[in-house]
Amino acid sequence: QSWNHSCSRDDVICVGDKILSVNEITSQAGAKALVDELVQSSPVVHLTLWRTGPRWHVLDMSSGRGTYRTHRSSRESYSGHAPETLGPFQMSMLLAAVALPNLVLLALFSDIGIGLKVFNFFAGPADYNFMGNAAIALACCLGTCLYVFDWIKWKGTYFKYTVAVVVVYTTILGGVMKCRFYPQAPMVLCLLHVPVFLGILRLRHLRKVKRSHFYVGSAVSALVVVAVVLIVWLLWQFLESFAGLHNYSDDTKADLVKRSSKLYESSTIDIGGRSRSLDYHWDCVQSMSYDFNLANGTMVEDRSRPMITAQEKAFRTKRCSQVKTSWFLVWITPFASLVYNAIIGAFCLINGVWLSLDDASKLEKALKHFMLMLAVLVLSMWVSASIAGASMRLTGTLMAFCGTGIILLFMWLYLEIGKKAIASTLKDSKILRSLVVLATSDWVRAMLVMGFNVMIPFSLLTNLLNQKVRKMRGVATSNSMFTEGADKVIEHIATWNWASIFTKVNWLVIAFWTLQVGVAKITVVFLSWLNEALQQVEFELVTIIFFVIGYLMFLLPPVPGIPVYICSG
Repeated sequence: QSWNHSCSRDDVICVGDKILSVNEITSQAGAKALVDELVQSSPVVHLTLWRTGPRWHVLDMSSGRGTYRTHRSSRESYSGHAPETLGPFQMSMLLAAVALPNLVLLALFSDIGIGLKVFNFFAGPADYNFMGNAAIALACCLGTCLYVFDWIKWKGTYFKYTVAVVVVYTTILGGVMKCRFYPQAPMVLCLLHVPVFLGILRLRHLRKVKRSHFYVGSAVSALVVVAVVLIVWLLWQFLESFAGLHNYSDDTKADLVKRSSKLYESSTIDIGGRSRSLDYHWDCVQSMSYDFNLANGTMVEDRSRPMITAQEKAFRTKRCSQVKTSWFLVWITPFASLVYNAIIGAFCLINGVWLSLDDASKLEKALKHFMLMLAVLVLSMWVSASIAGASMRLTGTLMAFCGTGIILLFMWLYLEIGKKAIASTLKDSKILRSLVVLATSDWVRAMLVMGFNVMIPFSLLTNLLNQKVRKMRGVATSNSMFTEGADKVIEHIATWNWASIFTKVNWLVIAFWTLQVGVAKITVVFLSWLNEALQQVEFELVTIIFFVIGYLMFLLPPVPGIPVYICSG
Protein backbone atom coordinates (compact mmCIF):
# COMPACT_ATOMS: atom_id res chain seq x y z
CA GLN A 1 0.00 0.00 0.00
CA SER A 2 2.80 2.45 0.82
CA TRP A 3 4.38 1.80 -2.58
CA ASN A 4 1.15 2.29 -4.52
CA HIS A 5 0.38 5.52 -2.67
CA SER A 6 3.77 7.06 -3.51
CA CYS A 7 4.65 5.61 -6.93
CA SER A 8 3.58 6.80 -10.35
CA ARG A 9 0.45 5.35 -11.92
CA ASP A 10 2.50 3.37 -14.39
CA ASP A 11 4.18 1.50 -11.54
CA VAL A 12 1.15 0.53 -9.47
CA ILE A 13 1.26 -3.13 -8.38
CA CYS A 14 -2.08 -4.92 -8.59
CA VAL A 15 -3.44 -8.14 -7.17
CA GLY A 16 -2.85 -10.88 -9.72
CA ASP A 17 0.42 -9.50 -11.10
CA LYS A 18 2.98 -12.27 -11.59
CA ILE A 19 6.45 -11.90 -10.08
CA LEU A 20 9.05 -12.98 -12.63
CA SER A 21 12.14 -12.28 -10.53
CA VAL A 22 13.25 -10.90 -7.17
CA ASN A 23 16.71 -9.35 -7.38
CA GLU A 24 18.55 -12.00 -9.42
CA ILE A 25 16.31 -14.95 -8.40
CA THR A 26 13.97 -15.92 -11.24
CA SER A 27 10.61 -17.69 -11.10
CA GLN A 28 12.34 -20.85 -12.33
CA ALA A 29 13.71 -21.25 -8.80
CA GLY A 30 10.16 -21.65 -7.49
CA ALA A 31 7.68 -19.53 -5.54
CA LYS A 32 9.26 -20.36 -2.19
CA ALA A 33 12.66 -19.10 -3.37
CA LEU A 34 11.08 -15.82 -4.49
CA VAL A 35 9.28 -15.36 -1.16
CA ASP A 36 12.44 -16.19 0.80
CA GLU A 37 14.40 -13.64 -1.22
CA LEU A 38 11.74 -11.00 -0.53
CA VAL A 39 11.85 -11.73 3.21
CA GLN A 40 15.65 -11.91 3.49
CA SER A 41 16.53 -9.07 1.13
CA SER A 42 17.77 -5.68 2.21
CA PRO A 43 15.42 -2.67 2.34
CA VAL A 44 16.06 -2.22 -1.39
CA VAL A 45 14.81 -4.94 -3.69
CA HIS A 46 14.41 -5.22 -7.48
CA LEU A 47 11.25 -6.83 -8.87
CA THR A 48 10.38 -7.84 -12.40
CA LEU A 49 6.58 -8.10 -12.77
CA TRP A 50 4.21 -9.28 -15.46
CA ARG A 51 1.06 -7.14 -15.49
CA THR A 52 -1.46 -9.97 -15.37
CA GLY A 53 -3.73 -8.49 -12.69
CA PRO A 54 -6.86 -6.41 -13.49
CA ARG A 55 -6.17 -2.69 -13.93
CA TRP A 56 -9.62 -1.22 -14.70
CA HIS A 57 -9.53 0.69 -11.39
CA VAL A 58 -6.27 2.47 -12.27
CA LEU A 59 -7.07 5.64 -14.19
CA ASP A 60 -5.31 6.35 -17.51
CA MET A 61 -3.53 2.96 -17.55
CA SER A 62 -3.58 0.48 -20.35
CA SER A 63 -4.78 -2.95 -19.39
CA GLY A 64 -2.43 -4.66 -21.80
CA ARG A 65 0.12 -7.07 -20.56
CA GLY A 66 3.80 -6.33 -20.68
CA THR A 67 6.97 -6.75 -18.71
CA TYR A 68 8.44 -3.79 -16.86
CA ARG A 69 10.87 -3.20 -13.99
CA THR A 70 9.76 -1.68 -10.72
CA HIS A 71 11.50 -0.90 -7.47
CA ARG A 72 10.59 -0.98 -3.80
CA SER A 73 12.62 1.59 -1.96
CA SER A 74 13.47 1.87 1.74
CA ARG A 75 10.87 2.44 4.42
CA GLU A 76 11.63 6.15 4.59
CA SER A 77 11.33 6.87 0.89
CA TYR A 78 9.51 5.09 -1.91
CA SER A 79 10.51 7.26 -4.83
CA GLY A 80 13.15 6.69 -7.51
CA HIS A 81 14.21 3.83 -9.76
CA ALA A 82 17.39 1.77 -9.76
CA PRO A 83 19.98 3.07 -12.22
CA GLU A 84 20.50 0.76 -15.15
CA THR A 85 23.91 2.01 -16.31
CA LEU A 86 27.20 3.10 -14.79
CA GLY A 87 27.68 6.80 -14.39
CA PRO A 88 31.07 8.57 -14.35
CA PHE A 89 31.19 8.52 -10.55
CA GLN A 90 30.42 4.79 -10.33
CA MET A 91 33.00 4.09 -13.04
CA SER A 92 35.61 6.08 -11.14
CA MET A 93 34.83 3.99 -8.04
CA LEU A 94 35.48 0.80 -9.99
CA LEU A 95 38.70 2.18 -11.43
CA ALA A 96 39.88 3.24 -7.96
CA ALA A 97 39.04 -0.20 -6.53
CA VAL A 98 41.33 -1.83 -9.11
CA ALA A 99 44.03 0.83 -9.33
CA LEU A 100 44.71 1.59 -5.64
CA PRO A 101 45.92 -1.91 -4.62
CA ASN A 102 48.14 -2.04 -7.71
CA LEU A 103 49.52 1.42 -6.96
CA VAL A 104 50.41 0.39 -3.40
CA LEU A 105 51.97 -2.83 -4.69
CA LEU A 106 54.16 -1.08 -7.28
CA ALA A 107 55.15 1.75 -4.93
CA LEU A 108 56.01 -0.29 -1.83
CA PHE A 109 56.83 -3.83 -2.95
CA SER A 110 58.28 -3.63 -6.48
CA ASP A 111 61.61 -2.44 -7.80
CA ILE A 112 59.84 0.41 -9.60
CA GLY A 113 59.24 1.82 -6.13
CA ILE A 114 61.02 1.05 -2.87
CA GLY A 115 60.45 -2.71 -2.81
CA LEU A 116 63.99 -3.78 -1.91
CA LYS A 117 64.25 -1.09 0.76
CA VAL A 118 61.10 -2.47 2.39
CA PHE A 119 62.39 -6.05 2.26
CA ASN A 120 65.79 -4.97 3.62
CA PHE A 121 64.05 -3.07 6.42
CA PHE A 122 62.13 -6.14 7.57
CA ALA A 123 65.37 -8.17 7.37
CA GLY A 124 67.02 -5.80 9.88
CA PRO A 125 68.30 -6.63 13.36
CA ALA A 126 64.83 -6.59 14.92
CA ASP A 127 62.99 -9.91 14.80
CA TYR A 128 60.15 -8.76 12.55
CA ASN A 129 59.23 -12.35 11.80
CA PHE A 130 58.38 -12.89 15.49
CA MET A 131 56.52 -9.56 15.54
CA GLY A 132 54.55 -10.70 12.50
CA ASN A 133 53.60 -13.92 14.27
CA ALA A 134 52.49 -11.88 17.29
CA ALA A 135 50.39 -9.55 15.13
CA ILE A 136 48.67 -12.46 13.39
CA ALA A 137 48.05 -14.20 16.71
CA LEU A 138 46.57 -10.98 18.14
CA ALA A 139 44.32 -10.59 15.10
CA CYS A 140 43.13 -14.21 15.45
CA CYS A 141 42.30 -13.61 19.12
CA LEU A 142 40.41 -10.42 18.28
CA GLY A 143 38.55 -12.17 15.47
CA THR A 144 37.55 -14.98 17.81
CA CYS A 145 36.28 -12.43 20.36
CA LEU A 146 34.24 -10.69 17.66
CA TYR A 147 32.61 -14.00 16.76
CA VAL A 148 31.90 -14.85 20.39
CA PHE A 149 30.28 -11.44 20.96
CA ASP A 150 28.12 -11.64 17.80
CA TRP A 151 29.91 -9.01 15.74
CA ILE A 152 27.63 -9.68 12.77
CA LYS A 153 24.62 -8.44 14.79
CA TRP A 154 26.17 -5.24 16.11
CA LYS A 155 24.06 -2.18 15.27
CA GLY A 156 26.65 0.60 15.39
CA THR A 157 27.74 0.53 11.75
CA TYR A 158 30.75 2.84 12.10
CA PHE A 159 32.19 1.10 15.16
CA LYS A 160 31.32 -2.33 13.79
CA TYR A 161 33.25 -1.94 10.55
CA THR A 162 36.11 -0.01 12.18
CA VAL A 163 36.81 -2.95 14.48
CA ALA A 164 36.65 -5.37 11.55
CA VAL A 165 39.10 -3.25 9.52
CA VAL A 166 41.52 -3.14 12.48
CA VAL A 167 41.46 -6.94 12.76
CA VAL A 168 41.91 -7.49 9.01
CA TYR A 169 44.77 -5.03 8.60
CA THR A 170 46.52 -6.29 11.72
CA THR A 171 46.62 -9.67 9.99
CA ILE A 172 47.90 -8.06 6.78
CA LEU A 173 50.59 -6.15 8.67
CA GLY A 174 51.69 -9.39 10.30
CA GLY A 175 51.95 -11.06 6.89
CA VAL A 176 54.03 -8.18 5.49
CA MET A 177 56.37 -8.31 8.50
CA LYS A 178 57.07 -11.97 7.69
CA CYS A 179 58.18 -11.17 4.14
CA ARG A 180 61.74 -12.28 4.87
CA PHE A 181 60.56 -15.91 5.03
CA TYR A 182 57.41 -15.52 2.92
CA PRO A 183 58.37 -13.04 0.17
CA GLN A 184 55.13 -13.70 -1.72
CA ALA A 185 52.99 -12.43 1.18
CA PRO A 186 52.99 -8.67 0.32
CA MET A 187 52.15 -9.33 -3.33
CA VAL A 188 49.31 -11.72 -2.58
CA LEU A 189 47.86 -9.51 0.16
CA CYS A 190 47.92 -6.39 -2.02
CA LEU A 191 46.37 -8.01 -5.08
CA LEU A 192 43.73 -9.72 -2.94
CA HIS A 193 42.28 -6.25 -2.32
CA VAL A 194 41.14 -5.95 -5.96
CA PRO A 195 38.34 -8.59 -5.89
CA VAL A 196 37.52 -7.68 -2.28
CA PHE A 197 37.03 -3.99 -3.14
CA LEU A 198 34.97 -4.90 -6.22
CA GLY A 199 32.83 -7.23 -4.11
CA ILE A 200 32.20 -4.51 -1.51
CA LEU A 201 31.18 -2.08 -4.23
CA ARG A 202 28.86 -4.67 -5.74
CA LEU A 203 27.19 -5.55 -2.43
CA ARG A 204 26.99 -2.05 -0.98
CA HIS A 205 27.38 0.99 -3.23
CA LEU A 206 26.64 -0.40 -6.72
CA ARG A 207 23.96 -2.89 -5.83
CA LYS A 208 21.35 -1.15 -7.98
CA VAL A 209 23.59 -1.04 -11.05
CA LYS A 210 22.66 -3.51 -13.75
CA ARG A 211 24.68 -6.68 -13.37
CA SER A 212 26.13 -6.77 -16.88
CA HIS A 213 27.14 -3.10 -16.68
CA PHE A 214 28.91 -3.64 -13.36
CA TYR A 215 30.98 -6.51 -14.72
CA VAL A 216 31.81 -4.78 -17.98
CA GLY A 217 32.85 -1.68 -16.04
CA SER A 218 35.04 -3.83 -13.76
CA ALA A 219 36.61 -5.50 -16.80
CA VAL A 220 37.34 -2.15 -18.44
CA SER A 221 38.90 -0.85 -15.21
CA ALA A 222 41.11 -3.93 -14.89
CA LEU A 223 42.24 -3.72 -18.53
CA VAL A 224 43.01 0.01 -18.16
CA VAL A 225 45.23 -0.81 -15.17
CA VAL A 226 46.89 -3.58 -17.21
CA ALA A 227 47.68 -1.12 -20.00
CA VAL A 228 49.07 1.53 -17.63
CA VAL A 229 51.21 -0.96 -15.67
CA LEU A 230 52.52 -2.49 -18.90
CA ILE A 231 53.57 0.89 -20.30
CA VAL A 232 55.25 1.93 -17.05
CA TRP A 233 57.05 -1.40 -16.70
CA LEU A 234 58.36 -1.37 -20.27
CA LEU A 235 59.54 2.23 -19.93
CA TRP A 236 61.22 1.38 -16.63
CA GLN A 237 62.99 -1.57 -18.21
CA PHE A 238 64.16 -0.24 -21.56
CA LEU A 239 64.11 3.57 -21.48
CA GLU A 240 67.38 4.69 -19.94
CA SER A 241 66.29 8.30 -19.58
CA PHE A 242 63.17 7.21 -17.65
CA ALA A 243 64.85 5.40 -14.75
CA GLY A 244 67.85 3.59 -16.22
CA LEU A 245 67.87 0.16 -17.82
CA HIS A 246 66.29 -2.56 -15.71
CA ASN A 247 65.72 -5.42 -18.16
CA TYR A 248 66.53 -8.80 -16.63
CA SER A 249 70.21 -9.18 -17.49
CA ASP A 250 73.42 -10.06 -15.67
CA ASP A 251 73.94 -6.40 -14.78
CA THR A 252 70.42 -6.14 -13.36
CA LYS A 253 70.87 -9.33 -11.33
CA ALA A 254 74.16 -8.06 -9.96
CA ASP A 255 72.50 -4.78 -8.98
CA LEU A 256 69.62 -6.63 -7.30
CA VAL A 257 72.07 -8.78 -5.34
CA LYS A 258 74.06 -5.72 -4.28
CA ARG A 259 70.94 -3.90 -3.05
CA SER A 260 69.79 -7.05 -1.21
CA SER A 261 72.87 -7.10 1.03
CA LYS A 262 70.85 -6.97 4.26
CA LEU A 263 68.78 -9.93 3.14
CA TYR A 264 71.97 -11.99 2.69
CA GLU A 265 73.44 -10.73 5.97
CA SER A 266 70.33 -11.68 7.94
CA SER A 267 70.21 -15.20 6.41
CA THR A 268 72.46 -17.32 8.59
CA ILE A 269 73.69 -20.85 7.91
CA ASP A 270 75.56 -23.39 10.04
CA ILE A 271 78.65 -24.85 8.34
CA GLY A 272 80.86 -27.22 10.31
CA GLY A 273 79.60 -25.92 13.63
CA ARG A 274 80.16 -22.28 12.67
CA SER A 275 77.21 -19.93 12.18
CA ARG A 276 77.72 -17.16 9.63
CA SER A 277 75.84 -14.96 7.17
CA LEU A 278 75.14 -16.10 3.64
CA ASP A 279 77.64 -14.99 0.99
CA TYR A 280 76.10 -14.74 -2.47
CA HIS A 281 79.18 -15.55 -4.55
CA TRP A 282 80.67 -18.25 -2.31
CA ASP A 283 77.44 -20.01 -1.30
CA CYS A 284 74.94 -19.31 -4.06
CA VAL A 285 77.01 -18.93 -7.24
CA GLN A 286 80.05 -21.14 -6.74
CA SER A 287 78.44 -23.49 -4.19
CA MET A 288 81.85 -24.36 -2.75
CA SER A 289 82.35 -27.72 -1.07
CA TYR A 290 84.44 -26.22 1.75
CA ASP A 291 83.90 -23.23 3.98
CA PHE A 292 86.14 -20.17 3.73
CA ASN A 293 88.48 -18.13 5.86
CA LEU A 294 89.48 -14.51 5.33
CA ALA A 295 93.12 -13.94 4.37
CA ASN A 296 94.02 -10.27 3.91
CA GLY A 297 90.38 -9.50 3.25
CA THR A 298 90.07 -12.24 0.61
CA MET A 299 87.98 -15.40 0.97
CA VAL A 300 90.07 -18.54 0.60
CA GLU A 301 89.01 -22.15 0.78
CA ASP A 302 89.72 -23.68 4.20
CA ARG A 303 90.45 -27.37 3.65
CA SER A 304 91.42 -27.80 7.28
CA ARG A 305 87.72 -27.85 8.05
CA PRO A 306 85.55 -30.85 7.18
CA MET A 307 83.79 -30.89 3.81
CA ILE A 308 80.31 -29.41 3.74
CA THR A 309 77.80 -32.22 4.23
CA ALA A 310 74.86 -32.93 1.94
CA GLN A 311 72.46 -31.73 4.64
CA GLU A 312 74.36 -28.45 5.04
CA LYS A 313 74.38 -28.01 1.25
CA ALA A 314 70.63 -28.55 1.10
CA PHE A 315 70.03 -25.97 3.84
CA ARG A 316 72.40 -23.51 2.15
CA THR A 317 70.62 -24.00 -1.17
CA LYS A 318 67.30 -23.34 0.57
CA ARG A 319 68.59 -20.10 2.07
CA CYS A 320 70.01 -18.95 -1.28
CA SER A 321 66.71 -19.72 -3.01
CA GLN A 322 64.80 -17.86 -0.31
CA VAL A 323 66.77 -14.63 -0.74
CA LYS A 324 66.85 -14.98 -4.53
CA THR A 325 63.08 -15.40 -4.55
CA SER A 326 62.73 -12.16 -2.59
CA TRP A 327 64.66 -9.92 -5.00
CA PHE A 328 63.32 -11.73 -8.06
CA LEU A 329 59.71 -11.23 -6.90
CA VAL A 330 60.47 -7.55 -6.29
CA TRP A 331 61.64 -7.28 -9.91
CA ILE A 332 58.81 -9.42 -11.40
CA THR A 333 55.99 -7.83 -9.37
CA PRO A 334 54.74 -5.58 -12.24
CA PHE A 335 54.41 -8.63 -14.49
CA ALA A 336 52.49 -10.50 -11.78
CA SER A 337 50.21 -7.48 -11.49
CA LEU A 338 49.64 -7.53 -15.26
CA VAL A 339 48.68 -11.21 -15.33
CA TYR A 340 46.49 -10.97 -12.24
CA ASN A 341 44.52 -7.96 -13.48
CA ALA A 342 44.19 -9.49 -16.95
CA ILE A 343 42.62 -12.59 -15.38
CA ILE A 344 40.27 -10.42 -13.30
CA GLY A 345 39.33 -8.43 -16.42
CA ALA A 346 38.67 -11.55 -18.50
CA PHE A 347 36.59 -13.09 -15.70
CA CYS A 348 34.47 -9.94 -15.35
CA LEU A 349 34.09 -9.56 -19.11
CA ILE A 350 32.82 -13.11 -19.47
CA ASN A 351 30.36 -12.56 -16.61
CA GLY A 352 29.13 -9.25 -17.98
CA VAL A 353 28.70 -10.25 -21.62
CA TRP A 354 28.00 -13.96 -21.54
CA LEU A 355 26.51 -15.02 -18.20
CA SER A 356 22.86 -14.28 -17.52
CA LEU A 357 21.23 -15.40 -14.29
CA ASP A 358 17.79 -15.19 -15.93
CA ASP A 359 18.69 -17.90 -18.46
CA ALA A 360 18.76 -21.36 -16.87
CA SER A 361 20.83 -22.89 -19.68
CA LYS A 362 23.48 -20.18 -19.37
CA LEU A 363 23.46 -20.55 -15.61
CA GLU A 364 24.14 -24.27 -15.95
CA LYS A 365 27.01 -23.52 -18.32
CA ALA A 366 28.34 -21.01 -15.80
CA LEU A 367 28.38 -23.65 -13.07
CA LYS A 368 30.18 -26.05 -15.40
CA HIS A 369 32.75 -23.37 -16.17
CA PHE A 370 33.10 -22.79 -12.44
CA MET A 371 34.04 -26.45 -12.01
CA LEU A 372 36.48 -26.14 -14.92
CA MET A 373 38.15 -23.09 -13.38
CA LEU A 374 38.33 -24.90 -10.05
CA ALA A 375 40.02 -27.86 -11.75
CA VAL A 376 42.50 -25.52 -13.46
CA LEU A 377 43.40 -23.93 -10.11
CA VAL A 378 43.89 -27.33 -8.46
CA LEU A 379 46.04 -28.43 -11.41
CA SER A 380 48.07 -25.24 -11.05
CA MET A 381 48.66 -26.08 -7.39
CA TRP A 382 49.93 -29.51 -8.44
CA VAL A 383 52.24 -27.95 -11.03
CA SER A 384 53.55 -25.50 -8.43
CA ALA A 385 54.30 -28.42 -6.11
CA SER A 386 56.22 -30.15 -8.91
CA ILE A 387 58.66 -27.21 -9.23
CA ALA A 388 59.51 -27.25 -5.54
CA GLY A 389 63.10 -28.12 -6.29
CA ALA A 390 63.74 -25.19 -8.61
CA SER A 391 66.49 -22.68 -7.83
CA MET A 392 63.95 -19.99 -6.93
CA ARG A 393 61.34 -21.09 -4.41
CA LEU A 394 58.29 -19.97 -6.39
CA THR A 395 56.14 -22.83 -5.12
CA GLY A 396 54.81 -20.81 -2.19
CA THR A 397 53.90 -17.89 -4.47
CA LEU A 398 51.95 -20.04 -6.92
CA MET A 399 50.30 -21.98 -4.10
CA ALA A 400 49.23 -18.76 -2.40
CA PHE A 401 47.70 -17.34 -5.60
CA CYS A 402 45.91 -20.59 -6.47
CA GLY A 403 44.57 -21.06 -2.93
CA THR A 404 43.35 -17.47 -2.86
CA GLY A 405 41.75 -17.97 -6.27
CA ILE A 406 39.83 -21.03 -5.07
CA ILE A 407 38.50 -19.17 -2.02
CA LEU A 408 37.45 -16.16 -4.12
CA LEU A 409 35.82 -18.43 -6.69
CA PHE A 410 33.60 -20.06 -4.06
CA MET A 411 32.75 -16.66 -2.55
CA TRP A 412 31.75 -15.34 -5.97
CA LEU A 413 29.61 -18.40 -6.64
CA TYR A 414 27.75 -18.02 -3.34
CA LEU A 415 27.34 -14.23 -3.27
CA GLU A 416 26.73 -13.46 -6.93
CA ILE A 417 24.77 -16.43 -8.24
CA GLY A 418 23.16 -17.43 -4.94
CA LYS A 419 22.45 -20.77 -3.36
CA LYS A 420 18.81 -20.82 -4.48
CA ALA A 421 19.69 -20.37 -8.16
CA ILE A 422 22.40 -23.02 -7.82
CA ALA A 423 19.99 -25.45 -6.16
CA SER A 424 17.36 -24.94 -8.86
CA THR A 425 19.94 -25.53 -11.59
CA LEU A 426 21.26 -28.68 -9.94
CA LYS A 427 17.82 -30.27 -10.16
CA ASP A 428 17.95 -30.27 -13.98
CA SER A 429 21.65 -31.09 -14.56
CA LYS A 430 22.88 -34.68 -14.39
CA ILE A 431 26.54 -33.64 -14.59
CA LEU A 432 26.25 -31.20 -11.70
CA ARG A 433 24.29 -33.74 -9.65
CA SER A 434 27.11 -36.21 -10.20
CA LEU A 435 29.61 -33.63 -9.01
CA VAL A 436 27.54 -33.03 -5.89
CA VAL A 437 27.55 -36.78 -5.19
CA LEU A 438 31.33 -36.77 -5.57
CA ALA A 439 31.74 -33.71 -3.34
CA THR A 440 29.66 -35.36 -0.59
CA SER A 441 31.42 -38.73 -0.77
CA ASP A 442 33.22 -40.23 2.22
CA TRP A 443 36.61 -39.59 0.58
CA VAL A 444 35.97 -35.85 0.41
CA ARG A 445 34.62 -35.85 3.96
CA ALA A 446 37.77 -37.67 5.08
CA MET A 447 39.87 -34.93 3.46
CA LEU A 448 37.82 -32.29 5.31
CA VAL A 449 38.38 -34.08 8.62
CA MET A 450 42.13 -34.18 7.89
CA GLY A 451 42.27 -30.57 6.81
CA PHE A 452 40.29 -29.10 9.71
CA ASN A 453 41.34 -31.67 12.37
CA VAL A 454 42.38 -29.47 15.34
CA MET A 455 40.10 -26.65 14.21
CA ILE A 456 36.96 -28.76 14.78
CA PRO A 457 37.08 -28.82 18.62
CA PHE A 458 38.25 -25.17 18.62
CA SER A 459 35.25 -24.19 16.47
CA LEU A 460 32.88 -26.04 18.78
CA LEU A 461 34.40 -24.31 21.80
CA THR A 462 34.03 -20.82 20.30
CA ASN A 463 30.46 -21.60 19.24
CA LEU A 464 29.70 -22.77 22.79
CA LEU A 465 31.06 -19.47 24.15
CA ASN A 466 29.00 -17.59 21.59
CA GLN A 467 25.85 -19.36 22.80
CA LYS A 468 26.77 -18.59 26.43
CA VAL A 469 27.06 -14.89 25.58
CA ARG A 470 23.71 -14.97 23.78
CA LYS A 471 22.05 -16.55 26.81
CA MET A 472 23.56 -13.88 29.09
CA ARG A 473 22.24 -11.17 26.77
CA GLY A 474 18.84 -12.87 26.56
CA VAL A 475 18.90 -13.22 22.75
CA ALA A 476 19.45 -17.00 22.49
CA THR A 477 16.86 -18.77 20.35
CA SER A 478 17.29 -22.15 22.08
CA ASN A 479 18.48 -23.68 25.35
CA SER A 480 21.01 -25.90 23.57
CA MET A 481 24.74 -25.80 24.35
CA PHE A 482 25.41 -24.57 20.81
CA THR A 483 23.80 -22.01 18.53
CA GLU A 484 20.92 -22.95 16.27
CA GLY A 485 23.16 -23.00 13.20
CA ALA A 486 25.77 -25.21 14.90
CA ASP A 487 23.03 -27.62 16.03
CA LYS A 488 21.90 -28.03 12.42
CA VAL A 489 25.47 -28.78 11.32
CA ILE A 490 25.95 -31.29 14.14
CA GLU A 491 22.66 -32.99 13.32
CA HIS A 492 23.71 -33.26 9.68
CA ILE A 493 27.20 -34.66 10.26
CA ALA A 494 25.75 -37.11 12.82
CA THR A 495 24.20 -38.92 9.84
CA TRP A 496 27.63 -39.45 8.20
CA ASN A 497 29.20 -42.91 8.08
CA TRP A 498 32.05 -42.13 10.47
CA ALA A 499 33.51 -45.64 10.44
CA SER A 500 34.00 -45.37 6.68
CA ILE A 501 35.30 -41.80 6.96
CA PHE A 502 37.94 -42.63 9.60
CA THR A 503 39.04 -45.68 7.62
CA LYS A 504 39.60 -43.47 4.59
CA VAL A 505 41.42 -40.91 6.76
CA ASN A 506 43.92 -43.63 7.67
CA TRP A 507 44.38 -44.64 4.04
CA LEU A 508 44.94 -41.02 3.03
CA VAL A 509 47.49 -40.50 5.82
CA ILE A 510 49.35 -43.66 4.76
CA ALA A 511 49.32 -42.48 1.13
CA PHE A 512 50.57 -39.02 2.16
CA TRP A 513 53.40 -40.44 4.26
CA THR A 514 54.39 -42.84 1.49
CA LEU A 515 54.47 -40.17 -1.22
CA GLN A 516 55.70 -37.19 0.79
CA VAL A 517 58.09 -38.75 3.33
CA GLY A 518 58.84 -42.31 2.25
CA VAL A 519 59.57 -41.45 -1.38
CA ALA A 520 61.84 -38.56 -0.32
CA LYS A 521 63.92 -40.85 1.92
CA ILE A 522 64.04 -43.59 -0.69
CA THR A 523 65.14 -41.01 -3.30
CA VAL A 524 68.12 -39.93 -1.17
CA VAL A 525 69.14 -43.54 -0.50
CA PHE A 526 68.77 -44.49 -4.17
CA LEU A 527 70.78 -41.51 -5.41
CA SER A 528 73.51 -42.20 -2.85
CA TRP A 529 73.75 -45.77 -4.14
CA LEU A 530 73.71 -44.53 -7.73
CA ASN A 531 76.51 -42.07 -6.97
CA GLU A 532 78.66 -44.90 -5.63
CA ALA A 533 77.79 -47.24 -8.51
CA LEU A 534 78.65 -44.71 -11.23
CA GLN A 535 82.10 -43.87 -9.90
CA GLN A 536 83.68 -46.71 -11.89
CA VAL A 537 81.73 -45.97 -15.09
CA GLU A 538 83.06 -43.83 -17.93
CA PHE A 539 81.90 -40.22 -18.15
CA GLU A 540 79.90 -40.54 -21.38
CA LEU A 541 77.93 -43.49 -20.06
CA VAL A 542 77.44 -41.73 -16.70
CA THR A 543 75.94 -38.74 -18.52
CA ILE A 544 73.48 -40.89 -20.45
CA ILE A 545 72.46 -42.99 -17.42
CA PHE A 546 71.99 -40.01 -15.15
CA PHE A 547 70.05 -38.08 -17.79
CA VAL A 548 67.59 -40.96 -18.24
CA ILE A 549 67.21 -41.57 -14.48
CA GLY A 550 66.98 -37.85 -13.62
CA TYR A 551 64.44 -37.21 -16.39
CA LEU A 552 62.23 -40.09 -15.20
CA MET A 553 62.49 -38.92 -11.59
CA PHE A 554 61.43 -35.39 -12.49
CA LEU A 555 58.35 -36.81 -14.21
CA LEU A 556 57.25 -38.39 -10.90
CA PRO A 557 55.42 -35.77 -8.75
CA PRO A 558 56.36 -37.27 -5.34
CA VAL A 559 60.11 -37.21 -6.09
CA PRO A 560 61.77 -34.08 -4.57
CA GLY A 561 64.02 -32.06 -6.86
CA ILE A 562 66.79 -30.90 -4.51
CA PRO A 563 68.42 -34.35 -3.96
CA VAL A 564 68.51 -34.85 -7.74
CA TYR A 565 70.22 -31.47 -8.20
CA ILE A 566 72.78 -32.21 -5.49
CA CYS A 567 73.53 -35.68 -6.85
CA SER A 568 73.98 -34.34 -10.39
CA GLY A 569 76.37 -31.68 -9.07
